[in-house]
Amino acid sequence: MIQNLVSLALVASGLCVGQQLDLSSLDKLAEKAKESSVITLDQDKIAMASGLLDNGNANAKEIVKGLKGVSVRSFEFAEKGAYSMADVEAIRKQLTAPGWSKVFEVKDGNEMVQMWFFSVKDQGAMALITAEPTELTVVHLTGPADLAALGKLARLAGVSNLPKQLTGEGRNKDKGKTQDDEN
Repeated sequence: MIQNLVSLALVASGLCVGQQLDLSSLDKLAEKAKESSVITLDQDKIAMASGLLDNGNANAKEIVKGLKGVSVRSFEFAEKGAYSMADVEAIRKQLTAPGWSKVFEVKDGNEMVQMWFFSVKDQGAMALITAEPTELTVVHLTGPADLAALGKLARLAGVSNLPKQLTGEGRNKDKGKTQDDEN
């Protein structure tokens, strides 16, 4: 789990520079969790960590080169109720600042996933929040605002179930239509 989170954070980080979120309010949850991952990488640490990427994957290294910051807080709890939605609300409140916009939100019973993007001029950021009764994960990435890189990053991270509208896959560059639109 931890290796997958680090890989995803490093690979997906090429999306974004911009609005920094403070995730430190979640750090107290590590004491209650049976498993936790707390990752905070600035630009210098990212440069060092990018040396761990597979040398045969120049695409991943190029994407990571523009990364300015990665923060991940992921917790798995033994029992429901170990964290509250007030813990999540402290992060979501920061996402109401100018420049942030919610890309999607999925709710299924007592589970929730939200993705947010920050974009002002050439600065961008992404925040992903997943909340389940016994798990909570928040990922924050900053770097160049390049949403077209999401599809490449998703494939590099092994994520294949993102909507085509979000990844830009199947888009006809000349006409701005998806392949499905043309059929």
